[in-house]
Amino acid sequence: MIIIVGLIMWMVNGLNYGIDFTGGTSIQIKIGQLITVDEAREIVNEYDNEASILHIGSNKDEIMIRSKKDFTSQEINEIVEKFQEKYNITEKEFQSEKFGPFMGKEIRKKRLYYLLL
Repeated sequence: MIIIVGLIMWMVNGLNYGIDFTGGTSIQIKIGQLITVDEAREIVNEYDNEASILHIGSNKDEIMIRSKKDFTSQEINEIVEKFQEKYNITEKEFQSEKFGPFMGKEIRKKRLYYLLL
């Protein structure tokens, strides 16, 4: 019964592909202090209000922003600079990575193939 409900939901809603499948941008910023997701969202929402924000690092003093949008280098720098200004960060410690949809298409194709097996 659960499988049937799952299949119906899949047909109605489709699969919810994340950044790994659709492409997008991932930004990791060392804040140096614990901030709430709501505080981080105040900055991130200016660029993507659907981005996910996670705490990472052993002290939870870093955040990971994952967006399906393909941010330009300028937008990435603006986001990082806004965090620097708001939280008095002296060193610009961040990493960013862009994911292309081509890799996502390959993974998606293989995933559907294995689902059918």
